[in-house]
Amino acid sequence: TVDTTYPLIGYVSSGTETTGSYIPRTNLNVYVNVTAETYLKNLTINLFNSTQGLNNSVNTTVSSLYNNFTLLTEGIWFFNATALDYSGNSNSTATYNVTIDTTYPLIALSTPTANQNLSLRIIRINTTSSDTNFNSSVINVYNSTGSSVNSTTNTTAGANVTLTVPADGVYSVNITTTDLAGNT
Repeated sequence: TVDTTYPLIGYVSSGTETTGSYIPRTNLNVYVNVTAETYLKNLTINLFNSTQGLNNSVNTTVSSLYNNFTLLTEGIWFFNATALDYSGNSNSTATYNVTIDTTYPLIALSTPTANQNLSLRIIRINTTSSDTNFNSSVINVYNSTGSSVNSTTNTTAGANVTLTVPADGVYSVNITTTDLAGNT
């Protein structure tokens, strides 16, 4: 049998992590499929660590392969897949990358201090966030009934903002920091 056709291989989007994504767990999913190939010899998924060293490899002789790579450490992971037929024709997917991040962001509030009395209806807020994959901080000011009276979103790891309040009273400040993996 003469076979000069390269296997058609691709990721199945419903079962594969999106390239360039950040995920807050220690596993990643890869699902590949080969179509229009009668003489498939091998289908392989390769997983590489952040230094591009091969970490794990799984293979099959059927046209679909799903794998959930588990117990992975934080950092950037790369994966791709290759299909080989009995005539030696091979084809590979693009190499995807995913960043595993399970660490919650740290935040420090410098001002205002707890139970601070202010003479103006202005609250100066100074925060510092620490996270390798920082995304944003949402700063809310709440009145004594728990209703938000002012807020802002900051996209840098440090914030020095001034928020106003509508009337004299007791207020609290809440800061929620989120990283690119969704850890808060």
